[in-house]
Amino acid sequence: MIERSVRIILVSCGIAACGYGGWLLWELTPADRLSVVVWLAVGLFAHDAVLAPIALGVSWLLRDRLPVWWSRTLLIAL
Repeated sequence: MIERSVRIILVSCGIAACGYGGWLLWELTPADRLSVVVWLAVGLFAHDAVLAPIALGVSWLLRDRLPVWWSRTLLIAL
């Protein structure tokens, strides 16, 4: 019962945060909206081109040096 209540509260907070973000975006000028889109696109590219290969490389290097249960946890986390 408590878990359901916590889930409802968290979902409500998430929906409220999305609504607030949408309201803030609506208030921006078109030039500012374009800069937000560019910023998000660069962030996506940075994640896919830089951070993901680094995480893959770290997990690949550490998989044989850690105990099996740590190795599995690391691969799942990364």
